[in-house]
Amino acid sequence: MASKSTAGSRTFLVALALLVSLSLACQAVSRLWQGAPSPTASPAALSSTHQPTTTKTAAPTLMKNTTKTPQGTADLSGAGMEITGTLTSTLTLMPSLSLTSTLTATATLEPTPTVFVDLTLMEKYTSPFPLPGEVENFDKFGDIKISYQTDFWMDEVISFYRGAFSQQRLYELINLNQITDDYFRLVFAGSLNGMLVFVEGSLDEQGWLHVQVYYGY
Repeated sequence: MASKSTAGSRTFLVALALLVSLSLACQAVSRLWQGAPSPTASPAALSSTHQPTTTKTAAPTLMKNTTKTPQGTADLSGAGMEITGTLTSTLTLMPSLSLTSTLTATATLEPTPTVFVDLTLMEKYTSPFPLPGEVENFDKFGDIKISYQTDFWMDEVISFYRGAFSQQRLYELINLNQITDDYFRLVFAGSLNGMLVFVEGSLDEQGWLHVQVYYGY
């Protein structure tokens, strides 16, 4: 009886040991199954599970964009024509930050009359400058200055010299001009000697117009 009891005890212990081993094996398989990726997961999900992701932020770039936009407007309602030009420059520091500057310039062009310059009259007076017609009390100071008197209207003399010097490729500096009821001064640039050309005229009490034409700075 004792041997049968001992054999039964051994069988019980072996069975218990097998149960414990089987339980431990099941727990290990369960843990492995929970940690493994799903069999239906996409290749991208599998790669993302095993590979760490790194996000790179690009540094801000410095870009300069310059846009030139010429714009012309003409105003012919008055005596002259007004021309306006615009230059726009944009500096982009980053996509959300940019600086824009605009420069606008305006110039006024006076209409240029067409006149006849009598070269024989210049030869007669040996004048380095054009003359509007027959004049009185002509005087010459070398090749840089002349003076004379005329009975032409002041507006006629102004129109004559604007047209005459325009034909000689000179351009009028309007911002330096002075014109009143009894006095005028015109300034022209672009002469071959690089000097400015001044035309001045003033009316006296008898109605004579005293004119001076000369080079200067």
